[in-house]
Amino acid sequence: MANCKRTWTLEVYQLDPQAGLSQDNALVLCLPCYEATPAFSNPAAQRQHFPKSVERKALALARNRCQCSACEECRT
Repeated sequence: MANCKRTWTLEVYQLDPQAGLSQDNALVLCLPCYEATPAFSNPAAQRQHFPKSVERKALALARNRCQCSACEECRT
C-alpha cells in the first residue's frame, strides 16, 4: 500500500501514547491523516508534544512527507 504524498501541515505524533516521547515512538502525519486516526476523535487522548530535536529528526527521517499508509482519500 502506498503512503500519503502530502508534504504540508505535517506534525509529529506518538505511535503509542503510553510509550513516551522518544524517536522510536514518533510518526509524521499530515493533518487530514491525523484526523482519520482514532486518537483524533478521542477527547481523552491528550496529545503530547515531542522535543524540537526529536521533531526535526522525525521530519528528516520521513523526508518531510506524511508517513500514513492507511488513509484512502489522502493519496493524491
